[in-house]
Amino acid sequence: MNTRVLKQKGFVFLLVSILMVTFGIQSISYAQEANPTITASVQQPLTEAILHESVVTLTLSGGIYERSRFRIEDAITISGIEGVAIADSFGLDRISDTVVTIELQYAGNIDTDTTLTFTVGAGAIEEYNGNALIAKLPVTAVEESLEASTEVPLTEATLDGSLITLTLTGRRFTEDLEYAVSVSGIDSVTAETWNVTRTSYTEAIVGLIFSGNIDEDATLTLTVGADGMSYNKDFTFEFPVTAVEESLTASAAAPLTEANLDGSTVTLTLIGRQFADGFVDGWTRE
Repeated sequence: MNTRVLKQKGFVFLLVSILMVTFGIQSISYAQEANPTITASVQQPLTEAILHESVVTLTLSGGIYERSRFRIEDAITISGIEGVAIADSFGLDRISDTVVTIELQYAGNIDTDTTLTFTVGAGAIEEYNGNALIAKLPVTAVEESLEASTEVPLTEATLDGSLITLTLTGRRFTEDLEYAVSVSGIDSVTAETWNVTRTSYTEAIVGLIFSGNIDEDATLTLTVGADGMSYNKDFTFEFPVTAVEESLTASAAAPLTEANLDGSTVTLTLIGRQFADGFVDGWTRE
């Protein structure tokens, strides 16, 4: 009789222990899944000047990111600054179970310091259906400026092949800068896409091509469009161009005679213009 009672008590104790362990584990698991946190970090403080193409790291604690990069990206929103978004073409990368990096693209303008907010929805986190997680980063506003300069004043004689240097402050040139540069004001002056070179994020060189003629001083207008800087306004510059009266002279070391004609050298001197690169190839003799 006593043995049976002891066995029953032992069974009840075992059952209670199992229930306690089971509910205890569930409680711990629920606590971990219900309270994840997120932090945002960058290698250097964000400013308006470097916001475009900056990389932000989102570190998750108390949870695990979904395996699908697309599910994570669909659950993340960026707010606080108009024109900021996740860069196209795989701008988000799942580095590990708890680390995601985001490359930013930015096409806008801010006049005062502000805050960038990253909201990570429940869909980005495995086995989590709680509130969205939020992380913030401060962004410092910068006054943008663009300078355009030439080594020497432009004249009709030097216009073809002249270089204009662009120096940008408070912003970065985009990879498509060459499509945002144009010139006007003087017929036959062009700045072709292959003559626009971005030498750094903030400096570029524009090569001019000229195959015309001007009879009086004129003004060349250079425009750098907003797309070339992920900005919301164009920059325009005017360069005075001095007209030059062209002349061409021919001379020989000694007067030409029938006796010395073969092998004689004639020197051509051009004023107000430059010989074209293919001048010799196009030479004709009558």
